Amino acid sequence: MSYYNTTHQQGAELTAAVARTNKQEAAIIEIFKQRPGLQATPWEVLSLCTLTGHNFLIGSVRRAMTDLCSDNILIKTGERVVSDKGVGSPEHKFMMRVTSVENLKLFN
Repeated sequence: MSYYNTTHQQGAELTAAVARTNKQEAAIIEIFKQRPGLQATPWEVLSLCTLTGHNFLIGSVRRAMTDLCSDNILIKTGERVVSDKGVGSPEHKFMMRVTSVENLKLFN
């Protein structure tokens, strides 16, 4: 899980920012775990986050999903769609990476 300290925070502020990032990524992982086979854009994931009581920014969701791809937890499906909430540009769909029998148990 990644926090990019571009504002050079320190101490309690940095600790809180890292905790927020971890919470965002954990919430997104949980959304995919609870919906086996889900393929979703960042805007769709943001909507699901909101439904589950999280108030995240779209930029934070995008960053988290990209980092989760880098961590081999999510993958891009290859499908791109234009969101009715975005600016008209196509965006990738993502899904949970299933790489082992253990990961398959997440979906049972």
